Amino acid sequence: MVNALDHGILDSIASLPVPPDLLNKLRIRLETLLPGTSCPATVLDRLGRFVAAARSPTSLLAFFDRDATTLDSLLRLLGTGEKIADRLIADPESFDLIRASGGAATPREVLVDELAAELEALGRCGADQAALASLVRSVVDRERLRIAYAEFVAGVPTAAIAADLTVLAEAVIEAAVQFSLLGLTRRYGWPRTPSGEAGRIAVIGLGPLGSRELG
Repeated sequence: MVNALDHGILDSIASLPVPPDLLNKLRIRLETLLPGTSCPATVLDRLGRFVAAARSPTSLLAFFDRDATTLDSLLRLLGTGEKIADRLIADPESFDLIRASGGAATPREVLVDELAAELEALGRCGADQAALASLVRSVVDRERLRIAYAEFVAGVPTAAIAADLTVLAEAVIEAAVQFSLLGLTRRYGWPRTPSGEAGRIAVIGLGPLGSRELG
């Protein structure tokens, strides 16, 4: 790991307009923290990309210096896998949000109400299916980051993580159904049976998430 630092993997951060003292403090912290990661060189590379993508690299390094736990938490997340790392790098500010949450589970009803309201607002603006799908993906990505923080940083038990993933999947489906039904009933009215009774709708979930298993 020290060799990785000596060989210049930290150069991507050093090339940014950041004060030398903060860079040196970061180097010292990394010499302590990186050996505890799954792949120090990979995590260091991802950290460089994360810092470069930040709105203010100097402010971020200063934050690392002020809060001793922040860098450790970030390195753990960056070491969990490529997808989680890419999500963080694509939206560095999301890290602050998930840290603030502490990885606490978001209630299903809150997720459903929030996503349904955002879909409805976007739909009223004339958004197409691609924009609506992008919104759903952004919510899912945000929640998956929170769940990853809960698992790998906060130490939430695996059973609770599996349940959290299931709640997320169910909430997305429920919000999508609500949004779709709202649009269809506005155009065609609520479907009715031949006897005139209000029709019912069911969604069948297949796959491991439906049984609160990791998938």
